Amino acid sequence: MSVLDSKTFTALGTKWTARFDFNAAIALEDADPEGRSFMEIVLPFLVRLDAADRADPAKVLAAVKAVKLGDIRKILTAALRGAHPDIDVETVGEICAAIGFQKAAEIVGWAIVRGLPMAGDTGDEEAGGATSGANPPPKPNRRGRRAAAKA
Repeated sequence: MSVLDSKTFTALGTKWTARFDFNAAIALEDADPEGRSFMEIVLPFLVRLDAADRADPAKVLAAVKAVKLGDIRKILTAALRGAHPDIDVETVGEICAAIGFQKAAEIVGWAIVRGLPMAGDTGDEEAGGATSGANPPPKPNRRGRRAAAKA
């Protein structure tokens, strides 16, 4: 994971690294006692943020204020566990108190945006997706079992 995929900050005398990827989104779902999906958890945020606004920190911060405090702590916990696997939710709560709501909300907004596919993002060439907007290559012609048996 590159530096661009993480956010580093200092709190409680420690340097922390938040990363939010597919595994963090799954960890967020797994930690939710209500069994909500990632999208259900971040829905209050999403309804207030258009895809075009994802790059605007002020609009992201305003939108994340709609997320419940407990969910902010859960999202930040999931983001921090990528680099700090032993961190617990109580420590994350102390981090939130130390850095303040605005900074915690900024990090959580960043994490949510990292967890969402960007408009037009269909993957990368190595994963078989198309990033150029071009049509994907045609699939190989495969014959079914019956057609192969008749041949």
